[in-house]
Amino acid sequence: MMMMSETEKSLVSAIQHRLGELSSRYPSSIMLAVDDEGRAHLQAALEDRQGDVLLTDNGGGELSDIHWQTVLHHIGYVAVIVWMSDPRDLALVRKACREVEGNCR
Repeated sequence: MMMMSETEKSLVSAIQHRLGELSSRYPSSIMLAVDDEGRAHLQAALEDRQGDVLLTDNGGGELSDIHWQTVLHHIGYVAVIVWMSDPRDLALVRKACREVEGNCR
């Protein structure tokens, strides 16, 4: 097993703390890989949401436009976590996935 430096341990701790805070505020979440089309479709599907929704990067960090465009340009999609305060909104996300890709867990 590889030993982590103090800096790495601190980063892991910060990410775990951030994900824990998000999980307590948003009890439902799903990780997706989306491009611009998928993002637009997801946003349209969530117009009828019941609660609050937040999109973050896969570490729970801010998903800024610069982040979005940079990652999308390099790999063709962005890994996001869709956080939802109302578990009923998960059905909207899954429906949007099926409409775009034909499948979504």
